[in-house]
Amino acid sequence: MAHDDPLTTNYYGGLLGTVALTLALPWFWDLPELSASQCLLLLSTGVSGFLGHWLQIAAYQKSPATLLAPFSYLQILAATALGWLVFGQLPDQATALGMGLICLAGIGAAVAEARVVLRQRAPQS
Repeated sequence: MAHDDPLTTNYYGGLLGTVALTLALPWFWDLPELSASQCLLLLSTGVSGFLGHWLQIAAYQKSPATLLAPFSYLQILAATALGWLVFGQLPDQATALGMGLICLAGIGAAVAEARVVLRQRAPQS
């Protein structure tokens, strides 16, 4: 995928989701009444999701995954902050422990990979 244009990847991901969900519509569709502001909110969600995926794909095309992987753990922090700000909820102790372990494991793997890369680049004497 690193050689594909980010728009191509977004297109096929969106197309697959559209086809799969369209086939499921007859069993689950209940037509809601949406206001104009709700329609704009849904549209902005789609546009921001598209832009986020596009930027992420572009970043992975330009940088190694080991450099970018730790940034994906910012999603956990952002989700926690939004949960607190919007809903007034924080994770319970077990969830917080699990999030911490996931972050530590990912950062540890990135550090280990970076060390391997540095050893490979070091001049042999």
